[in-house]
Amino acid sequence: MNVDAAKYQLQIITPQWHAPSKIKAITTTSEHGFSTGQYNSFNPANHVGDNNNHVKLNRELLELHTGKSIDYIKQTHGNKCVRAIAAKTQEADAVYSRVSGQICCVLTADCLPILLTNKKAEFVAAIHAGWRGLATKIISNSINKIAATDIIAWIGPAICKHCYAVGPELMQIFLQNNTGLKHHFNITRDKIFADLTAIATFQLQQAGVRNITDAKICTYPKENRLFSARRDGLKSGRIASCIWIES
Repeated sequence: MNVDAAKYQLQIITPQWHAPSKIKAITTTSEHGFSTGQYNSFNPANHVGDNNNHVKLNRELLELHTGKSIDYIKQTHGNKCVRAIAAKTQEADAVYSRVSGQICCVLTADCLPILLTNKKAEFVAAIHAGWRGLATKIISNSINKIAATDIIAWIGPAICKHCYAVGPELMQIFLQNNTGLKHHFNITRDKIFADLTAIATFQLQQAGVRNITDAKICTYPKENRLFSARRDGLKSGRIASCIWIES
């Protein structure tokens, strides 16, 4: 590794939830990394136009912090969940593992990072849930594939209901499947705001999850030190949400 861990202290958010002590989870912020310009400064995403060497160094810093290697999935805003396979990049938007020390990780910038485990710490999972994933049932697909009981969920930093303005066509996509979701859209005189966290919470509950914690951190305000595609454009940096079972 080329990173001096003592010099670059990674700034992270630690979930405050009811997971077993052997479950470790973190979400990165945009600070204390190697990237420059619009990616300033901790961007671990290599698909948004950042300098590849800077991304590599940021990823090394994250691995130093966790003490483990990380295999990233190729996210597509779909609804596919896969089992983590060491040293293999898979196309999916959710990943799970039952292997101690194997990290599940998703990259987001306004979309919801959802981390899952259960009371017995039998598995870990990370879900990248944007509106497309939520509309196509990525949460229930993932939970059905994992096939575990007593699931615990943490919804990480994401764009909040006050900042996510959408068009009527997006609202209709959700309402055509469940008209009960209408109260998760705030309709003003000229704008519609979607509450993705509330929609995800509803879908988790529908899938049988009762233990749900929301970080209540919005990615949009700059003072929160997080990347936001809605604020900075689709080529913004990304935050990483990681979860694993500690050996």
